[in-house]
Amino acid sequence: MQKAHFLPTAAIVFTLAAISASGDTAWKSTSSGDWTLVANWTNNPPSVGPQLAIYPGTATLQKSITLGGSIGRVTLGMQFTPLAGGVGYTFTGLPAVSGFFVRAGGAANGIVNNDDSTQTFSVPVKLLDNSGLAGRGRP
Repeated sequence: MQKAHFLPTAAIVFTLAAISASGDTAWKSTSSGDWTLVANWTNNPPSVGPQLAIYPGTATLQKSITLGGSIGRVTLGMQFTPLAGGVGYTFTGLPAVSGFFVRAGGAANGIVNNDDSTQTFSVPVKLLDNSGLAGRGRP
């Protein structure tokens, strides 16, 4: 029979915090930009990992983002942070763009709009389970 090993609570909390912090990336571009460019994010594009995509509510950031190309963009959730009186984000792409594939299991688990602005998706959005497959519908 194998022995079970347990970590102290402090070690578990620290480990989870480190995983969560390393898995987040925020949009930082101050001009209209391509979603796939590394320079537009604080910690690589969200598809690297995939990671939670955070869209900060701040007046200094440009809110028009193009997905570029026809390949779908994968994220582990999307989160829009609040800014009173902001204008929200607009996502566009080529006519053939596959859109966003938002995987469950991240800190945001889907799309969370904490902003008081409307977010505009002119691209398809597909919600997936944590493995990247289409999730079951809920009754």
